[in-house]
Amino acid sequence: MELFLLFPLGLLVYWDFRARSVLLWHLLLFGLIQIGICIYKYGATLAGWNALINVCILLFMGVTVAVYFFLRYRKKQSPIGMGDVIFILLLTPYFTYRPFLYFLIISFTFTLISWVIWNHSRVEKSRNIPLISGVGICYALLLIYNVIVPL
Repeated sequence: MELFLLFPLGLLVYWDFRARSVLLWHLLLFGLIQIGICIYKYGATLAGWNALINVCILLFMGVTVAVYFFLRYRKKQSPIGMGDVIFILLLTPYFTYRPFLYFLIISFTFTLISWVIWNHSRVEKSRNIPLISGVGICYALLLIYNVIVPL
């Protein structure tokens, strides 16, 4: 059932990597399937609690990063795109808080390292990190792993 997410996830990864932007209907399709699977798998109550706790964690992280960027660069502009924010918010019902933190740390680290390697080998340097692509690849690998090795 979770493998149904791979189609819209693949579209999101492709478009983010190619254009550093995603189409709204890709996000909506991913979100509808994601929420449906989480409610089917965990029930509405547990999926809601997972989402609420993880959104609080993301809110703390976001405020911390925003304060850092404001103090460091004196800019009010966000270093993260709205598509990235929506995508990460759509991941919240799937995880309990501890695996969510582990997932974020591992996927953000993977994304940053792969971007540095990719950007270093290119003549045209890019300042935009394809966050949905990196996190989406990690999420796809996690989904495939969960189907192969069920708990």
